[in-house]
Amino acid sequence: MLKIGTRGSPLAIRQADGAGSGLVQPYQLVQIKSQGDIDQKTPIHEMGGKHVFCSAIEEKLLSGEIDCAIHSAKDMATEVTEGTEVLGCVWNVGDRRDALVGPFENFDSIPRGYRIGTSAPRRAKMLADQRADLRFVPIRGNIQTRLDLINKQEVDGIIMAKCAIDRLGIQVQHASMPETELLPAAGQGKVVVQVRSDDVKMKDIWNPQILEWPTIELMAERYVLELVGGDCHTAIGVTADARPEKGMMQIRCSYHDGTKAYHIQEIGELSEYKTIAEKVVSQFLSQ
Repeated sequence: MLKIGTRGSPLAIRQADGAGSGLVQPYQLVQIKSQGDIDQKTPIHEMGGKHVFCSAIEEKLLSGEIDCAIHSAKDMATEVTEGTEVLGCVWNVGDRRDALVGPFENFDSIPRGYRIGTSAPRRAKMLADQRADLRFVPIRGNIQTRLDLINKQEVDGIIMAKCAIDRLGIQVQHASMPETELLPAAGQGKVVVQVRSDDVKMKDIWNPQILEWPTIELMAERYVLELVGGDCHTAIGVTADARPEKGMMQIRCSYHDGTKAYHIQEIGELSEYKTIAEKVVSQFLSQ
């Protein structure tokens, strides 16, 4: 029986089960509490960044207690843990846009002074540039915990990943936010599988499930983060769009340095995605 490690949230379980359903081998999900799940009050950047969601799972992977791990791609730190390998994207690629949850038609329709909950500096800083009249409130917790904040009237609306709403089948009023308004985080909507570097058998099991173009897009997005040292406290959005039929890729990046936002895009040959990423980063670093 294949043991797949995952966080214990409803979204994480849904994603791990979806990924496992494509395998021929029987599997069982092993739920593991991460530091980020145990402590839902401390801001993520004060706990050591994104790695707080994956480190406990990776420890079980390296010890052999689980055979592989399924993660939300955007939860993973840019630097892959030694002794492990991220094979690529599996299952289906979700809607990567952010969603505004609440009784609003769109972002512009939010009344002045309303409180909008979000855990991401990217969302708060980018949107505050557009609507300085709104109050952006830091929030933590799983999807339902965050939704409950609206019912408790602690916030008037929240920003969360659209794919989370879709994958859990949550019936809640929301509006998808155009990428021109808020560029998604690197890896948002993508699910990845992680294995031990020396586990050839596990690689053989998962390799047929790897989605080629989404994986290349993710590699490009993560390379941008690597170049800028991006983490959960960095206000940066990155998307890569592969056009295999044309052999091209477009990378877009929105970066907020604390004073203003920069929006940059580059297009180049698909095989040269690292060069495209380097051009994007060099542009906003020179601002």
